[in-house]
Amino acid sequence: MILAGIALGLISARSAIAGLALPLAILFVGAAFKDLALGVALFTVLAFFQLIPGFEGSSITLVKAAGLVLAAAWIVALADRRGGIRFLPRDHIVVGAAAASFWLWGVASALWAIDVSEVETYLSRVGQGVLLFLIMYSALREPKHLRLFVWVFVFGGFLAGAMGLVYGSYDSGDRLGSFAISDPNYLAAALIPTLVLDAFLFMTTRSPLSRTVLAAMGVMTAISLFMTQSRGGVVGLGAAILAAIVLSGPARFRMVVASLLISACGITYYGVFASQDARDRITNFSAEASSGRSDLWTVALREFYAHPLNGVGGGNFVVAKPAYATDNVNLTRLDRVVDDPVVTHNTYLEILAELGFVGIVLFGLLVVGVLGIGMSGIWRLQRLGLGDAALLGRGLPIATIGMLAAYMFLSAQYEKNLWLLLGATAAIACIARRVTAQVLQAPPAGASPAAYSALARAGR
Repeated sequence: MILAGIALGLISARSAIAGLALPLAILFVGAAFKDLALGVALFTVLAFFQLIPGFEGSSITLVKAAGLVLAAAWIVALADRRGGIRFLPRDHIVVGAAAASFWLWGVASALWAIDVSEVETYLSRVGQGVLLFLIMYSALREPKHLRLFVWVFVFGGFLAGAMGLVYGSYDSGDRLGSFAISDPNYLAAALIPTLVLDAFLFMTTRSPLSRTVLAAMGVMTAISLFMTQSRGGVVGLGAAILAAIVLSGPARFRMVVASLLISACGITYYGVFASQDARDRITNFSAEASSGRSDLWTVALREFYAHPLNGVGGGNFVVAKPAYATDNVNLTRLDRVVDDPVVTHNTYLEILAELGFVGIVLFGLLVVGVLGIGMSGIWRLQRLGLGDAALLGRGLPIATIGMLAAYMFLSAQYEKNLWLLLGATAAIACIARRVTAQVLQAPPAGASPAAYSALARAGR
């Protein structure tokens, strides 16, 4: 212990930030190996921060290092059969196969890609997401784990937005960004599920103090979201509201009220506080105002038409796009297509262009399968009498749908927040199965045979 203190003092003398980071890293390692759910919770907060003061140029490395620790803890937990850790491909073969095949199809794309190094980078990023997806399913095993994840996700998103409000806007304009997530569009996409989960957490929390904190964070998150002035953010929020009205079940009326309040907040901001440029931007979806997106989408479709089955290769949209922009195509922003290394700014068109029809089908099968698994788990929890856990679980597919809608304007198939939400949504079924097993092992006192049989059917 004395030697450790001396070492920490020497490190702190050379770098105050390193001296602070080292004990935090040690705590993270200990937490991840002691309790995988706790490790996931800490990683979730970290995943919101692309840039960390004092670690410029190395923030991704920090997240990767934390991810490696989490992966190692997951492998150890899987190896310990006494821990009851579930493995998604074993429980849900189709979804597990879709996730693995989506990554493996990217591996195969190296055979026909122009630039294999871009494929390697793509596979590394998507592979981290798929691995995180599997870890999330194994880590969230009980209703308290689900609640912990939602709390830290809401807290991480709130921090990301709040830091933008405190430290200033993105670039030289008045659009809100943050050193946590620098691009306003990506920040908006992350704040949509934050706002949704905040609302569902508020509805399932009894403590007046906690509800006050959640209400304050919700207001700040909504303000941050609208101040990004992201059109994709508005579309994603609209999709989340529609999904909430359809999927919120017994909380439908409360979600309608919450949606009206959020909409009123947005109307107030753009009608009273926002500049005229901001109002013009948020209401203009024309090709001329798309910052070259319409041209990029045109080129992405041309790449797909040329390679409909397999695409141009993972990560190769940028490499291939100049060849598809100079032949009988009318583009308004040729510089964005030929000169700038700009991605598609549409997750689905980018997958279609790079991995073809096979890739988009595998990704769609994964997403739809996860949403189906999540909803079946929610219904099981409801039938088991865990109303709060079921209601909180409903927030996850709704939050995921909102984020996926915002991704129509972003290339974000590798974003960690997406894979965190997908894994947590799938884990709802894992939680329902574990609760059912616990109830069947120790049924409630006085439970009738019919009720006992209903519990067994609920967990199937």
